[in-house]
Amino acid sequence: MSLPSEIISVLDQDDVNPVTTAAHSAQWLPKDQESKWDDFVLRQECGSIYHTVAWKKVIEQAFPHIRGRFLVLRDGDSEQIRGGLPIYQVRSWLLGNRLVSVPFASVCDPLIFAEEDWELLAPEFKSERARTNSKNLVVRAVLSDDTVPLSFHSESNFRHHTLLLHEDFDTLCTRFDKQSVRQKAEKARKAGVTVEERSDEGGMTVCHSLLAATRRRLALPPMPLRFFEALLENLCPRNLKIFLAYQKSKPIACHLILNFKDQWISEYSGNADGVISGANQILYLETIRQACAHGARKFSFGRTSTHSQGLLSYKRRWGTTEEHLTDYTLRSRRDSERLTGVDISSPEDSRLYRLCKLAIAKAPMPICKVIGNFCYRHLG
Repeated sequence: MSLPSEIISVLDQDDVNPVTTAAHSAQWLPKDQESKWDDFVLRQECGSIYHTVAWKKVIEQAFPHIRGRFLVLRDGDSEQIRGGLPIYQVRSWLLGNRLVSVPFASVCDPLIFAEEDWELLAPEFKSERARTNSKNLVVRAVLSDDTVPLSFHSESNFRHHTLLLHEDFDTLCTRFDKQSVRQKAEKARKAGVTVEERSDEGGMTVCHSLLAATRRRLALPPMPLRFFEALLENLCPRNLKIFLAYQKSKPIACHLILNFKDQWISEYSGNADGVISGANQILYLETIRQACAHGARKFSFGRTSTHSQGLLSYKRRWGTTEEHLTDYTLRSRRDSERLTGVDISSPEDSRLYRLCKLAIAKAPMPICKVIGNFCYRHLG
């Protein structure tokens, strides 16, 4: 995604009125017309579950400090939606208010296809930032152009990996690394590891427990259970699948999948402490097998921090295509001037971040969950 330089002068004006042309206009979609947005998303090749009203319901149900709206472009004559993007306000007394498109999404490119469309949206960006007293607006997208407007600060701290499912599963498997994927999966299979698909509350509870254990082991705050309950309530069974790996009837690993149109997204995966080697590999293999069986064309391995070199290497061994993910941040003129020439360090480099990881690593699980609930009250 790239934004035209002409937007810069519009964004820096002190007083801006919404832009409308005879052909089309930018406006916030009324709540009673949100189904029309979903119809539009379904017709777009890059439309994803993260663009939809269902994802908005998940986020708002799980996180009361986040509220979303859809900024759309409508044809002046037919009133048909021809472009747009979801924008969420994240309210936090600790980190400050901000606007995000889209919270907790792996990849969610704006559904904007022409430079003149960005010119129409630019005044609404500034107006909404002022209305909500937000310090910035962040658009998360695949990095597809080196040209970034001066009014936007860009950071590319994540990568996205996609596996194209254009072959039958058996042929596809030959592309996976022999030692780190296929042999380890076979070892787990011989040790009695089996995989089961679930779609019930009990399956989600098991999944959350395994994910919480994994994040604690990585010294990361566990995501609140209410988020996974909201996923189950709003997305299952049409757009959500839960896969659990068992050994001797005991759940040892989990894989939570979001599916939309022809794409399956590996949203979350985790495993129990001391799990047998190969459990994750067999879980992914069986999930990809099911994706092929259901006619999916793409399997997303989700986003990965550039700090996680081991995980990046692991995902590359599945024959994936790697893309850069970029956060484009629109700040006020005052903040942009203040930050000019300033090196903005990654959160992973801060002392607070390191202290938080240390506390989680040494705390019992109930305390970890309390820390997680507090942290996610301010994230988005």
